Amino acid sequence: MEEQDFLNKPIGTRESVKLKPAELTIKEVTVEPVPGEKELKKVVCHCLHPAKPNETIKISSVRWIITDKVKTMGLWLQVDEDGNIQKDSALAALLTKLDSKTLKELEGKKCNSDLDGKYLVFKLF
Repeated sequence: MEEQDFLNKPIGTRESVKLKPAELTIKEVTVEPVPGEKELKKVVCHCLHPAKPNETIKISSVRWIITDKVKTMGLWLQVDEDGNIQKDSALAALLTKLDSKTLKELEGKKCNSDLDGKYLVFKLF
């Protein structure tokens, strides 16, 4: 649809689909730069949700328990001195939870999700 066509469009009558927490299947994993941040990169998991089996949704955060509190953290790509994924990071926690040694091994794995506000995140507890 051309941009000009939207100038005459009214407000729609359909509610947007709100995805509920469910078991997700990770189809692909990518490392993406964070807009506006030169050096920061985030891991993004492209997942299938049972309510939308023909399209992927992007998940790039986890909810986990750290120091006896439930926290949400992004899947920041942090590396140690050897260039490996930082051992105590949220990303390492996701890899451990899904019995994966590398990001590539996450593909095809299933993980439960949770709501953090209005966004779905991986649930690690």
